[in-house]
Amino acid sequence: MFIIGSFSLRLLLAGLAIINTIAALTNDGSGHLELSLQREEQMYYATTLDIGTPSQQLTVLFDTGSADFWVMDSSNPFCSPKSNPSLYQNATYNGSKITPSVDCSSMSTYNENSSSTYQDLDNGRFYIIYADETFSDGSWGKETVSVNGIDIPDIQFGLAKYATTPVSGVLGIGFPRRESVKGYEGAPDKYYPNFPQLLKSEQIIDVVAYSLFLNSPDSGMGSIVFGAIDESKFYGDLLTFPMVNEYPTIVDAPATLAMTIQGLGAQNKSGCERETFMTTKYPVLLDSGTSLLNAPKTIADKMASFVNASYSADEGIYILNCPDSADDIEYTFDFGDLQINVPLTSLILSPEVEGGYCGFAVQPTNDSMVLGDVFLSSAYVVFDLDNYKISLAQANWNASEDSKQVINIPTDGSIPGGKSATAEPWSTNEPFTVTSDIYSSAVCKSKSAVHLPTGSSSTTQSNVQARSPSARIARSRSTTTLSNTIQTGGFMNQTISAAMESSSATKPKAPPHCDQ
Repeated sequence: MFIIGSFSLRLLLAGLAIINTIAALTNDGSGHLELSLQREEQMYYATTLDIGTPSQQLTVLFDTGSADFWVMDSSNPFCSPKSNPSLYQNATYNGSKITPSVDCSSMSTYNENSSSTYQDLDNGRFYIIYADETFSDGSWGKETVSVNGIDIPDIQFGLAKYATTPVSGVLGIGFPRRESVKGYEGAPDKYYPNFPQLLKSEQIIDVVAYSLFLNSPDSGMGSIVFGAIDESKFYGDLLTFPMVNEYPTIVDAPATLAMTIQGLGAQNKSGCERETFMTTKYPVLLDSGTSLLNAPKTIADKMASFVNASYSADEGIYILNCPDSADDIEYTFDFGDLQINVPLTSLILSPEVEGGYCGFAVQPTNDSMVLGDVFLSSAYVVFDLDNYKISLAQANWNASEDSKQVINIPTDGSIPGGKSATAEPWSTNEPFTVTSDIYSSAVCKSKSAVHLPTGSSSTTQSNVQARSPSARIARSRSTTTLSNTIQTGGFMNQTISAAMESSSATKPKAPPHCDQ
């Protein structure tokens, strides 16, 4: 079986061993700060922070798609097992007796009573509910966060005293407009300076901007540098694009880390086959809190059919015969002035049972497109929240610690050596079409064709295979709170109910070799 999901699906962490890796947080006093990231069981990227005095070490999910920092309280009665179950046997929530449902044995939790620097804000309720009805509920506080001797005082955070959300906490670093402070009973209804905003106010960085390098999926380690870029982590030019406002009727400036994609396709690098799936401007959210890639069904179907993956309604995922390690397919994400190539190896989920079918890490949606970790691992991304810009380049997976070339980002967001993109940004949604070939060279047979908005079709079935990396667990997530109009999101997923070799699953076609 696989474990996959989205914000509308439940995240099941049963049996997940959290690797208690201390994140290296370094500040050389020159306007930037680096934080290392650990990939947890192929599911999400996390970091470990020291909170309070004396310090308590917590491993929390790292998320560019949300804005709140929250942690699980050590007295959460939904945790099971407990060292002293009698303390919780009569616990209630909203008048109902609590049945412990979250295995907290491998999680780190926070005890505010053990910290001399904890401040109860008494400013209302902290609350996040997810689409599967898991939730985190509690109060707001302030605390000191320190790593490797660097103190960041008075960080506002949510203290989840009642939580069925199966993670130790979340460090959200998105726009403050995404904070969970509106839309529920007892909400404080007031935005606050979150983690990256405080780094600027404490003069640790000059601009609210950070560069993200997740590294290859096999490495398991990534990094984020607040206030600077590392030129050793990418190839070619770093192109800067404007963010787009996905909700112009609600807010007057971008509230999500979204930009414009201009086209999408796939090709076999050996020159056998290629296809352009669309050349329509479309908003895409770049989100480290999403493991998979979400795309409108029309596009997701084309991406899947290129490798002969078939959608299984029983399993809720595209599946295909586990491919060969020698194949070299890659998906191309065209941003107009720049193309990011993602190897198919990053998009394959292997089965829990050897010999079963593999999963394809793309999930169909009604209309949203979210580029999660399976894309971000191939890209070097700079998010400039002060100046509403996103910069992209192809990630360098061969970068080493000895090759670092860190350059600070000035307050105007201009990146030394960077270039401004010329591609026109998205403004309104239009039907998906293919009006050109995103591949400029003529080295192989192209399956691209000009399609009308309706009645169009495209050639399916690629003549190549893909290989399966070690990933067997993945998580996907949709957008988080935007005022009280947009539903708060979170960490959800579902368990795919049957192993991929089950006869109840839709049998995928075997992808033929290129020379057949």
